[in-house]
Amino acid sequence: MTDGVEELQQKLAEWRYWMDGDDPHCIMRQLSTMLWNDAVFRVINECRGLAPQDADGEPRVNGMVHGLINRCHFETQALAIRRLTERNSQRREDKYVISLRRLLDDMGANVGLLTRGNFFEAEALVYDYEPLEQEYYKQRTASPTGGDLCLARQISHNDWLWAARRHEAFDCLSRKDSTHRSRSDAVDATIFAALRHQLAPCDDVKTFVDKFVAHAADPANRDRVPEKERQICLGKIWDCHAVLCRVTTFVSVVLLRGNDFPGLAHPLFDQFQHMDEPLVATRELGLLELAWQEHEREINGWAAIDWPPVWPSRDAT
Repeated sequence: MTDGVEELQQKLAEWRYWMDGDDPHCIMRQLSTMLWNDAVFRVINECRGLAPQDADGEPRVNGMVHGLINRCHFETQALAIRRLTERNSQRREDKYVISLRRLLDDMGANVGLLTRGNFFEAEALVYDYEPLEQEYYKQRTASPTGGDLCLARQISHNDWLWAARRHEAFDCLSRKDSTHRSRSDAVDATIFAALRHQLAPCDDVKTFVDKFVAHAADPANRDRVPEKERQICLGKIWDCHAVLCRVTTFVSVVLLRGNDFPGLAHPLFDQFQHMDEPLVATRELGLLELAWQEHEREINGWAAIDWPPVWPSRDAT
């Protein structure tokens, strides 16, 4: 095993775990959840457009409920985009994150390991695959059935196909011509810079989250934020989704030889079940009013000033 191969094997295992492992925070799972939640919101938005209109031409939907849905959607989507593009802390191990940005940064920092020869050894691929390919088709032609089943004990289609595809991908990654391949060919470091640049549309969302969602920035701090970064719209979220999906797919398939991003999850249930039912029957609206009043009284009671103050004992459990 040549120098760097074992280290690359360890890194590939780590990177593939971040990308599509069984961790609840793996990149593809984060991305899938974000896209599903956005799809549900867009269904709700379509419902508003189909709802009967009032005298002013506005949809007859409850402003309180739908206002909450809007706020929660934009904030949770912004947080999800922020998480996927978060940089790793270099100072504290307890601040390490799983994010697409961290993956790109870590791969870029280890670009010296990413050579053609190292990849082929680390992934146990046949570097000179052409003789295998030729023998495969020779045996296939000679087979009475012309199929692959009789070759199962001889040469597998994948023995050379994955190697051929890896070479083709590495030609692009190293910016080398296929006629001048070398085991020392390395992934061009500028590729990681280009991929990070692809994520630039997400920068405004990060600023929005930092100043208006995750932290209660004071007026002086907020005033330094450009106006375009103070609001997040559906179009902005859509742009971020697109670049995150494209970069994720490229890294997973081309660099890590992993899975394609599957896109929007296909529901194994009727996602529109009971969509035509009201939240509550008209005859029950009085009960909602009573529940609201009780809730209001309890909260208002917290604001009453007790003097002398009665605080729980330090020993209270």
